[in-house]
Amino acid sequence: MNEKTALSDVTISTVYTVMGLLGVIGNTLVLVVIIVVRDLHDVANVLIGNQSLIDLLTSLLLLASFVAPLPSIPTNNPILARFLCAFWHSKYPFWSLIVASSLNLTLMTLERYYAIVFPLHYHSRTKSTKLACIVALPWLLGFAYHQFLAWFSKVEQNQCHLFVFPNIASRTGLTFGATFLELFVPTIVIIYVYIAVYIKLKITMTQQFKDSGKSSGSQITSSDTSAPNTNNRIRARRNVLKMMLIVSACFVICWLPNQGPVA
Repeated sequence: MNEKTALSDVTISTVYTVMGLLGVIGNTLVLVVIIVVRDLHDVANVLIGNQSLIDLLTSLLLLASFVAPLPSIPTNNPILARFLCAFWHSKYPFWSLIVASSLNLTLMTLERYYAIVFPLHYHSRTKSTKLACIVALPWLLGFAYHQFLAWFSKVEQNQCHLFVFPNIASRTGLTFGATFLELFVPTIVIIYVYIAVYIKLKITMTQQFKDSGKSSGSQITSSDTSAPNTNNRIRARRNVLKMMLIVSACFVICWLPNQGPVA
């Protein structure tokens, strides 16, 4: 049994190490490209850079929190002991950034929706000073929400005890809040946005098809030009629908196993 447990721990640590290193390398490259290439300094790429920064720090914390050994609780310094228990043993920064990553992904989806559905208004607002507040929002919400990891932890007899809830109601409330914030809201937003984008593209392409048909007149028959364009439009609509289904399904699959009761 001990050998199986040790083998399982080594396997998990190896997987976490590979995931962490890939996350660090990949997100660092994305950040370098966005910083160096000045043409990428727009709203969409700022949000992508913000996503990469969040995921880069998450990857580093994955290595620090789940691969590297946790620091021991000091016996002669209660303030430091409380800090290590509430901040580090609870993995508060890691889980806060996980929520921030989910929320920033939702913002990226909304940004694409705004750019496609309201293109003229979008371009007139791209240099708004509110962008800094939008970028900071996922960070603030992530760290603000997961404060309960610090508040519901305590040190007793030189041991760090996590998820020490005063009653069942508080545990149930936090479980519901986590499911609502981390899974329900982003999933609904992503599904709604991709459906709206799909409908917008369908309406736009239908209108363009009608306009091109009117402008061609009797010079070119509609059968000569409409078939390839129609096939391209149908293919584009199908690709948007597939993207919507894949993104929504992947998001739910990745987050659903983490939505159990708070331990």
